[in-house]
Amino acid sequence: MAKDKGVPPFVIFSDKTLKDLSVKKPKSHDEFLDVYGIGKSKCEKYADTFLSLIGEHSA
Repeated sequence: MAKDKGVPPFVIFSDKTLKDLSVKKPKSHDEFLDVYGIGKSKCEKYADTFLSLIGEHSA
C-alpha cells in the first residue's frame, strides 16, 4: 500500500498499530476504530482491506 501511494510504510500504519491489529484482530469497523492509532479517516481508507485480510488469516 505504501509503495503504491509513494509514502513510507509508517504513514499508513505505525509498528505499534500493526502490533495492536495483530493482537485485537478486529472483525468490524467499530472494532477497527478501537485499535491504537486508527481514527475515522484511516478506518474509512483501510478498514475493508485489513478486515478482509484479518478474516482470511484468522479462519
